[in-house]
Amino acid sequence: MLRNWSARNIRLYFTTLRSVVLDGSASYSIGSGGDIDVARPSSIAGAQAADYSINIVGFAKYQQLKLSGVGGPLSVIWYNPSFPLGYIYPWPLTSETITLDLMIPLSEPANINADVAFPTEYDEAIKYNLAIRIAPEYGKEPSPTIYALAKSTLSAIESKNFSEQTEAVDLEIMKLANNRYDIDQG
Repeated sequence: MLRNWSARNIRLYFTTLRSVVLDGSASYSIGSGGDIDVARPSSIAGAQAADYSINIVGFAKYQQLKLSGVGGPLSVIWYNPSFPLGYIYPWPLTSETITLDLMIPLSEPANINADVAFPTEYDEAIKYNLAIRIAPEYGKEPSPTIYALAKSTLSAIESKNFSEQTEAVDLEIMKLANNRYDIDQG
């Protein structure tokens, strides 16, 4: 079922925690072969230092804080999910270990026993769509309520994941707009 959703271009993500050692750099690449060598996350759901939470902010808020020059312990991270590597921008710059809660695009699990943690909003979509998928094996026909719940919960995931995808694309479009590329002049 999950393979089918991926084939239909329904973006699916799982969550994973990753410890990262910051060395005071202004940015860190994240993705296969990057400073943080994991599958490139679509977003960062949260971040935690040893004894406090770190805010995940958008570009505008990050720029405001960076321009203010306020120091102190790490308080915010902006994530630019560019491709092929994403970039994490911490502020203020510090050297410490943090834990990131990453939203990683689902790929084929390494084996049938691999644990995969999905965001909680996936629970009902998986449950109700799986009920429809396996009902014929048990000689059953799902109720109209199950069909409606399966459709609405899957639509909710599609909408949420599409909006996150367009936010990343919007940032790339803004970069291109600043370069003033004219398609007519090739």
